[in-house]
Amino acid sequence: MALQLAPEEPEAGPWRVELLSTVADAVTRREPDRGSSGRPAVLAVDGREVPAGCPLLIIEGDGAGRREVTPLIDTLIWVQADQREAARRSAARAANPPAADLANKAIDGTPFDEKAWMAEEIPFNADQRTWERADIIVCGTPEIPYEPDTEIVIASRSPRLT
Repeated sequence: MALQLAPEEPEAGPWRVELLSTVADAVTRREPDRGSSGRPAVLAVDGREVPAGCPLLIIEGDGAGRREVTPLIDTLIWVQADQREAARRSAARAANPPAADLANKAIDGTPFDEKAWMAEEIPFNADQRTWERADIIVCGTPEIPYEPDTEIVIASRSPRLT
């Protein structure tokens, strides 16, 4: 089954399984023009509903890889996910919100509004087109077999790992 994606987001596959250690080595490898500042490597993860149990997230959230922070990011990961599965995960999270979501409130104190959030997120992603700048594209809803404790499903065209 093909992923259902936003009309402006092309599917990144074909997908392949890669060892997490290979991905970790690739994202921490510094390029000569970026390693002279003395600061640690910065990793941004952008895209929709990273799966639970992911062993490494440095900066995560839709918008973490926005154009405005490009000079601050050493590696950009886009998480591509089936929209239907992302919506299902979102509904499950809304039905049983984690404490962090309960703390997210508007300035006026109203609780987090999932529909309002998505009404802003969808056009934001369409404008940012983060997948076009990503060093690695991860499948957030993989359909090929893999071992989630040691492997990750990435697009074969991920430039950092080719």
